[in-house]
Amino acid sequence: MIKSFEESNNDFNILSTNLKDIAQTQSGSRFLQKQLTKGSPDFIEFVLKQIGSYLPELMTNDYGNYFCQRLLSSCSTTQRLFFINNIKGSIVKIAKDSKGIHTIQSIFDVITNEDEENLLAGDLKGHVFELSMVPNKVLIFG
Repeated sequence: MIKSFEESNNDFNILSTNLKDIAQTQSGSRFLQKQLTKGSPDFIEFVLKQIGSYLPELMTNDYGNYFCQRLLSSCSTTQRLFFINNIKGSIVKIAKDSKGIHTIQSIFDVITNEDEENLLAGDLKGHVFELSMVPNKVLIFG
């Protein structure tokens, strides 16, 4: 079993090559969520850099969406801006997905400043009516 990030430099190598794949399995997602809960800001930064370009895919994955929700709750404002910038252009598509909608809602739950709001608003502009018509989806704009 993989130890926590802080326990061993070898873990860094394991996670850097497999993080996206690990997050897409039930046990891997749960493991990573636990690591995020007790992880340092450096660990959160490492995770974001490893999966940044895969965030839209992970947000719509059965297990990756839970990992992304936990990641968001562990991020600083600067890290959340990085997260949002990495999903720009995909937010509407993610919000239409039955799993992705939960992570998008998590973003609205944790944003704290105007820069974050403006990034989201830019992607959602012109799509609010479209999103309101998606069956079985609820998106609360904070």
